Amino acid sequence: MAWYETNLRLAFDPPMNAIDTVLNDLELARALRASLAHERTRMRALLDDIAHVRMEVRDAAAIRSHVRSSPDDKKFLRFEEASAPCLFPPAT
Repeated sequence: MAWYETNLRLAFDPPMNAIDTVLNDLELARALRASLAHERTRMRALLDDIAHVRMEVRDAAAIRSHVRSSPDDKKFLRFEEASAPCLFPPAT
């Protein structure tokens, strides 16, 4: 390697000393902490969503078993009948 190539390499890529290494490590640690905090927040939001869905599924299963176990079928309306008025009533 010629002397000018060595000088050019040192000019564009100076050797790192201990202070540069420590500063780079500190910057990397700061970035990793921020990334970890973001991922932790995201994970908590997803866990809240999962808990909410599990609660809805459990409630729906309880309602379904309660309706199926009723001795009088006319006491409970189907969901479709209870939720919306009939636009086209059956012909009598």
